[in-house]
Amino acid sequence: MTGPFFMRESGYVTKYLLTCECGEKLPVEVAQAGQQVRCECGRSVAVPALRAIRKLPQAEEEQVRRKSPGKWTFTHGAAFALGTLLVFGGFLFAGYGFLNGMRVKPMLQINPDLEKWVNSIDQATMGELWDEWIEVSKGLPAGLPDYAIGLNLYNGLRGMGQTGLIVCATGVILIIASELLGRRASARAGKAKR
Repeated sequence: MTGPFFMRESGYVTKYLLTCECGEKLPVEVAQAGQQVRCECGRSVAVPALRAIRKLPQAEEEQVRRKSPGKWTFTHGAAFALGTLLVFGGFLFAGYGFLNGMRVKPMLQINPDLEKWVNSIDQATMGELWDEWIEVSKGLPAGLPDYAIGLNLYNGLRGMGQTGLIVCATGVILIIASELLGRRASARAGKAKR
């Protein structure tokens, strides 16, 4: 069937043309009475009440088809897919880093003797530091290598978690950008058809 009636899931519906301030004609349905619709120019246009809608000019099928959203391009779809993969991959990477970092954190407990030794170095004079350096060059105190290894592992896992969050945020930005660019391309395609 042609003319102002278009197929909908439950039957046919009449489309009317609502004019925006920019001159663009927006197809609306009776079901949208009292709502707001967004024009391609960015303005929000109020759909009149039911009685006033029926006084608007009826839309032809070609006019409604022209206003339908454009299809995603390959680049748009690829950017969206890549963004989605980055979000999921970033979450996995961040989760692995942060959860394993919590498991390593108990290794960072310094035994009391080692803590006294570290504090004594912080308060030592130059001569005492030289004497301590000679002692350390013969071998580190017990417990320090485990602490150093644990601290290095903890910092690496924490960095992995932070990198995962950055990758995830990059994915979200890519998804939003692909959606905005797709809408912009669709709007340009609609204007080119006029």
